[in-house]
Amino acid sequence: MVPDSISANAPPLFIVAANNDMCCSAPVIQLLQMYRKAKIITEVHLYAQAGHGFNMGKRSKLQSINTWPQRMCDWLNDSGYLKK
Repeated sequence: MVPDSISANAPPLFIVAANNDMCCSAPVIQLLQMYRKAKIITEVHLYAQAGHGFNMGKRSKLQSINTWPQRMCDWLNDSGYLKK
C-alpha cells in the first residue's frame, strides 16, 4: 500500500484518514514521513474516529467527518490550485 520510496517530483499530497482505522492509519503516518523526507508539500487530517471507508462523510454523525471535504477545498485554495 505504501511505496518503497517517494520521488522528489511527486505531486503534493492531501490525506484524510481516521486514527481508529486499523487498516490504514499506520500506513498514513508512514506515507507522511516519506513525503516529508522528500520535502514535498503534504497536508494530513487524521481524525480521532470514523473507522474505515467514511467516503465524503455524509453518512457519519460526526461533525468533523461531515466537513472534511471542506478542509480539502481549503487546502486546494490555499495552495493556489483553484485560481484561474
